[in-house]
Order: sequence, then C-alpha cells, then structure tokens
Amino acid sequence: MNVTTSTTIDTGSEIVVASPLYLAYDTDADFRLSISLTACVYALLATFGIIFNTCVCITTVKYRKYYTTLRSNTSILLAVESLLEIMHQSGHIIFFVKFLIFGTKFITAKITSFMMFIPTFGVGGAVCTLFSLSADRLLAIAIPIKYTHFHQSKYIMKHLIFILIYIVHYTFEMVYSAISQPNLMVSGGLSDLRSAPPGAKELNQYLNLAVALGSVFNYLVVGILIKLKTGSLFDNFVKYVLYQKYFLIVYK
Repeated sequence: MNVTTSTTIDTGSEIVVASPLYLAYDTDADFRLSISLTACVYALLATFGIIFNTCVCITTVKYRKYYTTLRSNTSILLAVESLLEIMHQSGHIIFFVKFLIFGTKFITAKITSFMMFIPTFGVGGAVCTLFSLSADRLLAIAIPIKYTHFHQSKYIMKHLIFILIYIVHYTFEMVYSAISQPNLMVSGGLSDLRSAPPGAKELNQYLNLAVALGSVFNYLVVGILIKLKTGSLFDNFVKYVLYQKYFLIVYK
C-alpha cells in the first residue's frame, strides 16, 4: 500500500500511523466488503494453485529417475517455479486466516511483515524464475548443441543465484516498509508493504518492468527462431510452450 499521507493516532495502547484508507475504514461499508471478497476469492484461487504446483514438485522429484524429460534443466526450473509459487500463494491463505480470526480489522505493518515474509520471498522468486525459464528456452533454441552440453549443476546454480539476488531486492522493499513505518495500519494483504526507500523507487519499478518485459521478449525471440527453423510459427510455438508449461498454474 503506497501511502502518500498519514496521520498519527493514539489508540491508548500504542501510537499507530493511519493511512487515508484506514481513516475512512469505519465510515465505508463497501471498503470492508471489498476486503472480505478479496480474502475469500484469492484464498480459493490460491488453494487450486497450491494443489497443482504441489503436483508439479512431487511429480518432478518422484519420477525424475524414470523419465529423462523430468531430469532436464527446464523441468528443474519449473519445479523451482512451482515451489516458489506455493510460497507466494500461501500468502493469500494466510490473509484469509487473518480475515477469519480478526475480520476486516487493520493490523500493523510490523505484524504484516512477519506474516508475509515467506510469501513475499516466493513472489519475488516466482517472478524472476519466469524470466529464467524464458532465458532457458531461448538458449535451448538458439544454441541447441551447446545447450545439451551444459554442466547441469553449474547451469542450474547460476539460475538460482540470479533468482536469489532478485529475491533479496524484492524482499528488501517489504523489510524497509516495516522498519520505516512499523505502526502503519494496513489490511494485512500480500501487497500492503511495497514502499521503496527514497531514491530507489524508480529503480525498483524499472527493474521489475525489465524482468517482466524480458520474459515476453525472450519468448518472442523463441517464436521467431522456431519460425526460421521450421517454417510454422503459430502451431509449433504454441505446441512448444504448452509442452513445457502445461501443468504450471500461476496466480498473480
């Protein structure tokens, strides 16, 4: 929640920082309804997402000895993506549980940061892994012979280091928000604590945009290369992407 103005309020037990949304909370029934609907809908979607992504992880681990496809670089990265998505989607379940226990009441940023640390970790990692998957597919199409000779452990480790660096960057925003305004009253949702420090907000926005557009760009290049190599852009590209990612369900 990006707070442009705030007001300090003494609740009797502690001093809290109230956002404009919090100040309007008691007088706006529609706003309370929106929190309730958000908690229920996202929890329902997250439940399906967790189930399907768990299936991906279990299948990859359990059957990788029997199927060479599940031992591929792409399958490993897909399993990593699914694991991170499980962490991400658990945030919606946590928010729903918070809703069941506390209703639509606001809680402080420091409590939210504690509840949402692992889900935020998962969000950052899942976004970056999507980029890694697109880069992996691009390498497989652009330099297929050299790609098959990559040392798998070193190759996957490079991806994981890149993902971890992005996770640290992404999680830092939440940690900074909680430290700078620990008593800020928020709804407790996964996206409440996304305030970057002064001077870094634009950099973070550009970086997040670059990762997202980079994934799209990589897949566009993959489609072009498939067209050049096979002569059938649409059919082959669709079949190729679906084959690699048909069981990956991502809720954003």
